[in-house]
Amino acid sequence: MKDEQKLIKCGVCGKHPEIILENGEYVFKDAFVEHHTSYEKNITVKVCQSCNIKIGKNPEKYPKFLVPEQPRKNFVKARKRRKHTVRHLILITLMKREHCLEPELITKVAQKSDVKEATVRRELSRLLREKLVEMTYKILPRNGRAPVYSIVQSKKTRRKVKPNNNHEQRALSEYS
Repeated sequence: MKDEQKLIKCGVCGKHPEIILENGEYVFKDAFVEHHTSYEKNITVKVCQSCNIKIGKNPEKYPKFLVPEQPRKNFVKARKRRKHTVRHLILITLMKREHCLEPELITKVAQKSDVKEATVRRELSRLLREKLVEMTYKILPRNGRAPVYSIVQSKKTRRKVKPNNNHEQRALSEYS
């Protein structure tokens, strides 16, 4: 127990946990917690509970390496938004092109959103299950066939064709 006590120490105040006798066993009195200094990289420091509360209430009193760059709530919201944007990037890319080959689509979306290609594939499979995207196969001369994705055409997703220039718009408005 004494050796373990020397190994565990608060990263802020340097306090070691106290050993007490409880129900015939020796246990540590104060529990030490993992304090996140970065949620993105998952970096933690062992601190006592009192120091953890103090850092949370008055972060300006402590060195910058102990205070996370952003609060946990903001980190969780940003992660949810990032997942949401991968879906939208897939749909936007498919809207720009009527048909898109799988490798082109995955690499383009992965580069734009800074995520792994596996995440893009997972979101693409969800879109297929929800029937927002459909998959067909294109026959290639050397490789055989390749999956091609497109947006399912419904009344909501159909593109509306607009006249290109003002002359056509004026002519249409005068004619109607």
